[in-house]
Amino acid sequence: MKCSWTTLFNSLASLTPTRFSAKSVNGEKRNVIEARLTYNVDRCPYCESEKVVRNGSKILHTRLTELHQERFEMKLYKQRYLCKECLKTWGARTDIVEEGHTLSHQLKRSVLHMARSGITATGIACSIST
Repeated sequence: MKCSWTTLFNSLASLTPTRFSAKSVNGEKRNVIEARLTYNVDRCPYCESEKVVRNGSKILHTRLTELHQERFEMKLYKQRYLCKECLKTWGARTDIVEEGHTLSHQLKRSVLHMARSGITATGIACSIST
């Protein structure tokens, strides 16, 4: 199951792309989208304090679906935040990938579609790893 350019970029609409590049890994072309995810936070989600500051960023490497039989990956710089009141930290969230995961929702849907179509686990693994 392939996605369209429109679907791909609509899912990236909340992000600020900073760079597009292509690299070769074991003879395979990989398109890399670098983007920054940041937004203003008014209150701490833990204590409701307004004493929130930006606190660096965390890099997330995410595997996206294929587009025109080319592999896409995202290097996402997610903004971190710190509450000066309760000293808790948290990161910006996106609906492209679940917290703590590296496979995008689109790629997971593609895998489920292949499984429902009768493709074996080995076939699916070969399909998404190349």
